[in-house]
Amino acid sequence: MSASGGSSWAAQQLPEYLAVVSSRPDVAAAAGVAAEWAAELMEAEVGAVVLGDALEAQIGFPRGAAPAAELTAAATERHPVVHVPGLGPCHSASVGLGADTAGHLLVARCERPFGAEELSLLRGMGRILGLQLRQIRTLGSERKLRQEYEGLVHTLQRRQRLLEEFGRVQRAITTRAPLQVILDAITTGARALFEKDMVSLRLVDSEDPRWMLLASHSGMPTWYVTGAWRMPVTEGGFQRVLTTGEILVADRERIGQYTRAPRIVDAVQAAMIAPVSEDGARVGCLLVASFDADRVYDESDAEMLQGFADHVSMALTDARGVQALHQAHHDALTGLPNRTLLKERLRHALRRGPCGLLFVDLDRFKLVNDSLGHEAGDQLLVETAARLREVAGPDNTVARYGGDEFVVLVDRVVSDVSEVTELAERMLAAVLPPFVLAGRECSVGASIGVTVAGAVGSQEPPTADEVLRDADVAMYRAKQHGRGCVEVFHPEMHAVLMERLDLEADLRRAVDQRELFLVYQPIVELETARVVSFEALARWNHPTRGVLFPASFIPLAEETGLIASIGRWVVREAVAAARRWDESLPGPRLGISVNMAASHLRLPGAVDEIASVLAAAGLEPTRLTIEVTENELVREHDEAADALYALRELGVSVAVDDFGTGFSSLRYLRQLPVDCVKIDRSFLVDVDTSPEGLAFVRSIVGLGTALSLHTVAEGIERPTQLAELRRMGCRYGQGYALAKPLNEPEVVPWLSAGTPVVAVS
Repeated sequence: MSASGGSSWAAQQLPEYLAVVSSRPDVAAAAGVAAEWAAELMEAEVGAVVLGDALEAQIGFPRGAAPAAELTAAATERHPVVHVPGLGPCHSASVGLGADTAGHLLVARCERPFGAEELSLLRGMGRILGLQLRQIRTLGSERKLRQEYEGLVHTLQRRQRLLEEFGRVQRAITTRAPLQVILDAITTGARALFEKDMVSLRLVDSEDPRWMLLASHSGMPTWYVTGAWRMPVTEGGFQRVLTTGEILVADRERIGQYTRAPRIVDAVQAAMIAPVSEDGARVGCLLVASFDADRVYDESDAEMLQGFADHVSMALTDARGVQALHQAHHDALTGLPNRTLLKERLRHALRRGPCGLLFVDLDRFKLVNDSLGHEAGDQLLVETAARLREVAGPDNTVARYGGDEFVVLVDRVVSDVSEVTELAERMLAAVLPPFVLAGRECSVGASIGVTVAGAVGSQEPPTADEVLRDADVAMYRAKQHGRGCVEVFHPEMHAVLMERLDLEADLRRAVDQRELFLVYQPIVELETARVVSFEALARWNHPTRGVLFPASFIPLAEETGLIASIGRWVVREAVAAARRWDESLPGPRLGISVNMAASHLRLPGAVDEIASVLAAAGLEPTRLTIEVTENELVREHDEAADALYALRELGVSVAVDDFGTGFSSLRYLRQLPVDCVKIDRSFLVDVDTSPEGLAFVRSIVGLGTALSLHTVAEGIERPTQLAELRRMGCRYGQGYALAKPLNEPEVVPWLSAGTPVVAVS
C-alpha cells in the first residue's frame, strides 16, 4: 500500500518494521535492515542510517560508492534535497533516533517530496530503530560485564584449586611420602587444573644423559606412553629448556621446529615445557600438551606450570637425587613401577579396604630369550608392559615384579573377586596376539593368579608380602592347570605350594646326590617276540617319599629349568649302559630310547652334546632314539624343528611319544623328520573290548604304515591286547604283558636267560 492510502497506513507498517529490526542481534545488522526497509516503505531510491557523524548503513549505492559525507550532512542538517550520483537532485527526509541515540534515519527519492503521512511513518521508524540500538548496547554491556565476572570467578576458582593442589603436594613432601607418590600427585594435580591436557614429567637418565626417561604422567594415551617412555634430550625443545632455564610455550607451528618425531608433530597441537631442578642443577622437564587444535596457552597457564615445576624441584631435592628415584622405584627397561613402589602402593590400598591383585607370568618367555636372544626378550617385556597398562587403565598400577613377572594392583575398594577376574581375562586376551620380535611372530601367552584381600571391618589387613605370596601361589596353580588361564587363590593352596617348594629344593640336589636312577623297559618286535631295544625311564629315589615316577617330578623340572641338566644325565647314563651291554652280550646290538623335552632340544648346542656323548661312549648314532611327546612337538615345533633335522643328519632316530593326545598330528608328522610313533597307553585300554577302541588304534597303525613310520604300542598289559595288536600289524610294543622295566644289572641276565635278540633295522 502506498503513502496515499490514508491515515492508517503508518499504523499498519510499523509493527512489521518493529519485528524485523528487533530481531537483529547487533548494531550493524539492525541499522542495515532499518535502512533497507525504510527505503522500501517510503518508495525511495536511497536509505541510510547515520550514527554520530559516521555513515553506519546505506541502501541504493554500490558497496564503497556511497557519498558518505553528503549523506551524513543531509541527515544531520536535514537538507530537503540531496544530490545522488546517477540520479541528480533528490527529495530527502531525515529524522532523529531519539534523545538517547545520536543518529538519524534518512531516505531520498527523485519523483516527489515526502508527505505528512510518510514523515509520520519515518519518525516512527526512527524511534523504533533508536530504541533497538539502545537495547543492543545495553545488552552488550551487560554481556561484557557478565563475561568479565564469570572470567574473574573462573580465575578465582582456578587459583583456589591451584592452592589446594600445591597444599596437597607440600603435605606429601613434609610427611616424607615416597618420592614417586609425590611426583604422581604433582602430575595428577596439574592435569586436574589443565583439564583435557596431558601432563608428563621427564628426567635426564643419570646413566646416559643423552636420554630423558618418563618419570610420571597423567592423561597420556597408552599409545603415546609406549612410544615416548624414553626420548632424546635433543628432541621436543628439552635441550633449550634445560639450557636456558626458561619456560617454552609452543603452538602447532613451533612444535615442528623442536622435534622430528612424527608421533608428536602429527598429534600435539600446543605445548609448554618448564625446567625442573635438583639442588639448583636442571635435571628434567615438566610438560603439558594438548591434542586440541584450538588450545592456546597464555601467561597464566605458564605461571601455573612453573608452580608445579617448582614443587617437582622441591621434591627431587628433598629426595636426594634423580638416580635414587629411578633405581628405587622404577624399572629401567619398561618404565613401570618396580617391586619397591608396588609394595608401597599395595600397603596404602590395603589400609583403604579390600583390593585386588593379579600376578601375571609369561608362559614362553624363556623360549624367546633362548631362541631369539636377550634383545628380543627385552622388546617382548616392553611390549607386554604396554599391553597390560592399556587394559589396566590409568586407575590401576601395573608393575614389573621381576624377570617376566608383572603384578597388577586394582587400586580401589573391591567388593567381589569377579571384578578382578574379569580384568584378568581381558589381560590374557591382550597378551595372546603374536608379538613381532626380531622379524618373527612369537606367541607367548600368560598365566595369572588372582587374589582379593584387605581391611574388612576391624579385621587386621594382611601384609603386602602375604597378598603377593597368595597371588603368586594362584599363578603357579594356573601353570599347573595347563597355562594360559586364570586361577583365584584359596587358602588350601598353601599346603600344595609348600609341598611343591620342598620338592623343588629336593630335586635341585637329587642329581648331585645320585638320587636319580634309570630303569630299562624292553621294546619287543610283536611278531617274533624278540627284544630290539630298551627305553630308559627315569626314577627318583626320594629320601623320604620313596621311589617317584616321572609324572611326579619331570613337569617340575621343566618349570624350574632343571630339565636340561636331567636330560643330559639321562642320555649319558643310557648310552653308557647300552655300551656296557655290548661288552656282555654277543650278537646284534640293542637300541636305546631316551625321552627328551623339546625345550631341552632347542637349546643351543643340545644336539652337539648328544653327538659328544655318543662319540665318547663309542656308540653308533643309529642305535639311539630320542623320544619327544606329541604335545611338545605341536606346541614348539617351529623352535624344535632345527634340532630334529640335526639329529636326523647325525643318524639319531626320532620318535613321537604319547601319539594321539596332541592336535593336528598328521600335519606335523609330514613336516618333521620323524621315524616312529608311539601309541599312547590310554588308547590301548579297550582295544580288545571295544570296536571303537580297536578301530581307533587300527587307524593309527595304518597312518604309520602309510607314512613309512614304525609304530610302537605302549602299555600292553593283557595277552588279548597283544593279540589284537599283532592282528592289525603293529610292529613293536612294550608293557607289563611283555616285560617290566629292569634295573641295569638285571638286563644282561634277563636277556641271557633265553630271550632272542635281533638287530635294530
